Amino acid sequence: MAVTRLTLDGVDYTLAPEIDLDALRSALLDGVSSVGRWVGFPSLNRGLVHALITPSSSVRLEEHPDAPVEFSWEGDQQGYDLDFSYGIS
Repeated sequence: MAVTRLTLDGVDYTLAPEIDLDALRSALLDGVSSVGRWVGFPSLNRGLVHALITPSSSVRLEEHPDAPVEFSWEGDQQGYDLDFSYGIS
């Protein structure tokens, strides 16, 4: 089984196996407010990412200070990129 890795702001995290990748995907597709609620950002709570991602795929989350946040899915799941503006308070 592949290990799920999240790279957040240049820091790699290995995530808990019970996390539901489909739930995370749904949250991302719901929009920025859901991303903030479900995933978290460095300015919110990095620990939140440990609640949602499964080891069925690798996820890369990169924060760009003056650009949208880019989510790239890699692995066994259907791949796609999602861009959201970084505007969560």
